[in-house]
Amino acid sequence: MAQKSNSFERFWKKLKRRKVVHVITVNAPSAFVILQLVDMVGEPLTEQKWYKNPDYKGTIRYRVGMKIIKNIVDNPLPKEIIRDTEGLKYLSILLMPKATNFKVSLDEWSIINKLTN
Repeated sequence: MAQKSNSFERFWKKLKRRKVVHVITVNAPSAFVILQLVDMVGEPLTEQKWYKNPDYKGTIRYRVGMKIIKNIVDNPLPKEIIRDTEGLKYLSILLMPKATNFKVSLDEWSIINKLTN
């Protein structure tokens, strides 16, 4: 048992002497933040609109990339305004309010964009 603890102590001292622990603890969070920023802001390297993503059971699920270009959480549009605005009467969120994802046409998006500015 003393042999194992002695080898661990030597290994730990070697790491400390070479400042490996310091380098990892200082640079790892910075690298993580940089990777997250690149992932959020960067454009995909391919022009592929979808990709295959196997889940934990091995089932292939098709995914698409999304990018949030505007956040209106702090200044939402009330349902009454959307319903009364010409061009938004048939917006999918009004027709199926319990769904998850809603398609918006370019015309609808331009109207929503004007309303949120």
